[in-house]
This record gives sequence, structure tokens and C-alpha cells, in this order.
Amino acid sequence: MGATLVFSGFVFAIIKYSQEKKREFQKRFFEEQLKYYQEAVNNAAIISLYDKQDNEYKEAVLNFKRLFRGHMCIVEDKEVYDRMEQFDKLLNLYETAGTDHLDKIKNQFQYFALVLAQTCRNSSISTWQIKYKLGFTDTTLDMQGDKARIDFLIESTKRS
Repeated sequence: MGATLVFSGFVFAIIKYSQEKKREFQKRFFEEQLKYYQEAVNNAAIISLYDKQDNEYKEAVLNFKRLFRGHMCIVEDKEVYDRMEQFDKLLNLYETAGTDHLDKIKNQFQYFALVLAQTCRNSSISTWQIKYKLGFTDTTLDMQGDKARIDFLIESTKRS
């Protein structure tokens, strides 16, 4: 009886230790995820607000692309990846479009920067299991409509 009790206590301690280590790892992962989400969202906001020739814009583009092809791949979920990809597609279009299309494309940046920010927020809320009630319209809900919006921009810049 005594040996069984000691063994049970030992097994319980190992399980508890294992769970605690897992929680520590998850916490570090989630903190890194939040850090990179904030960085990506900040760069998208700068890109959406500054002119192409501004140094802040150029630096934000490099940082966004570095995150998109680097750190974000480790921590992002599928929805965030899809929104990062949409913003990157819009950014590539903006970088290569003729001058007569720049204003039309630039107008879309603020919307897609907001969508990316809200998607990162939603991902973080889900990750941390936070109860949060939106008091406004969630623009992240129309993934297909947003994809069509970008595809239309791409097609319209090719035609002229």
C-alpha cells in the first residue's frame, strides 16, 4: 500500500511537471506570436499611410516582407497567413503598377491594413482564450470578397 502511494505521488509529480513545462513553452510561443503580430500590423499601417518615396514607407516595406517570409511563418495561424498574403499581393501590385494606378491601389492599403490588424487581434484573442466582445464591425469576415477585390485591382491595372 505504501509503495503504491509513493509511486502514485511520483507519477502525479511527473505529470504536473510536464504540464507546467508545456504551459511555459506555450506562453513563450504566444508572447512571440503577439510580438510579431504587432510588428507586422505596425509595418502594414505605415505602408498604408506614407508615400512611396518616404523613408518610413521603404523601411516598413522591407520589415513587412522580412516578417512575411520569416518570423511570421513560425507563429501565424492560417487566417493571419491569408491576410498577410493578401497585403503582400497588394504591396507587390503597388510597387510594380504604373503611376496612373497608384492612387486606386493606395486607397486599398488602409482597408487591408485594418483587416490584417483585426485578424491578428482575433488570432491573439483565440490563442489566449480571452473573452472579448467587439463593439464594431469585424472586417475580417469577408475573405473571399477581399480576395476578389485584390484580383479586380490586378486585372484593372493590366488592362490599361
